[in-house]
Amino acid sequence: MTNMKYYQVLLCTLLITAFTPVKIEEKMDAYRGLASSWTIVPSRSLAGLHYLFKGYKISEEEGLVKVTGPVVEITNNDQLSAKVFKEGYESEMDPEDFEEEQFLAQSVFEATTRTGTSVGTAFLVGLNIVLTNRHVMAYTPTAKNWSCGKFSIKLNHREERVECSKVRWCSPKYDYCVVEMHPMSNGLPIGTDVKPLRLTKKVRADKDASLLHIGNAAGLGIQGSSGRGIKIKEGEFYHYVPTLNGSSGAPIFNERREVIGINWAHTGDNYIADTSFNRGVLISTIFDELKTFQPKTLRDIKSFKSWYHRMFNHRQVKIDPKD
Repeated sequence: MTNMKYYQVLLCTLLITAFTPVKIEEKMDAYRGLASSWTIVPSRSLAGLHYLFKGYKISEEEGLVKVTGPVVEITNNDQLSAKVFKEGYESEMDPEDFEEEQFLAQSVFEATTRTGTSVGTAFLVGLNIVLTNRHVMAYTPTAKNWSCGKFSIKLNHREERVECSKVRWCSPKYDYCVVEMHPMSNGLPIGTDVKPLRLTKKVRADKDASLLHIGNAAGLGIQGSSGRGIKIKEGEFYHYVPTLNGSSGAPIFNERREVIGINWAHTGDNYIADTSFNRGVLISTIFDELKTFQPKTLRDIKSFKSWYHRMFNHRQVKIDPKD
């Protein structure tokens, strides 16, 4: 996380080998606070960051969806020289693939940090229950973050912002938080008209695995991107899906569109280096850590069972957007 008063946000996005830049019209504010989590390996990228709720056009004649996304300028492959633009990337997608991503993205939210000064990503895992990074919730990894502060999420399907009700659990070791949100303005819980994402504890290392990221990249709204390859080590996973600052807290999906973990950090290496990759915490790690929680009072036991049950026993998302 970078403080918007003292640090310049350093951003990067996908540069595909076959990518041809188009006219850049609008530069984003380079001082906006963003949860930091990004890196790029072009040879491992499958699809660049593309907007899912804006900047797209359905071409029925061609049977394609034309998507757009942010683009970056980098001098001499130096991340410190990165300049991000809101527009510049263009590509085409199969309508079914785009519809699937858009459907899943209804359950992924733009998140505002506890201090209200930075943004990241959160996603729905149960009725009113979201997962995000601890450093998104707390603003800094070392902060005490068991209070809501100004943490909130923006519901894509309703253009409505919902505030935090209670921080249920935060992990200093694995940088994640389980947060309970207030119901929507109509009194219904979040998850009534959009479904919690399907979680999985099953994942294996595979250099050819296709993974999907959906997140609030660069604080520009919810976007999708995909990359190939996953490594697993000590409760974490390493991946090559293109991300930007603001993607902290974003879900990473497998090919079955189950969430395998939360994106949260990067190596900090040069963006084209072979050793450059993104990091995340596995859902299986979160599940195992939560099992060690020992509530001390009857009230705490009832509370824990309530949100834990909602998180791991909800009706899972179906992939068919027409369902």
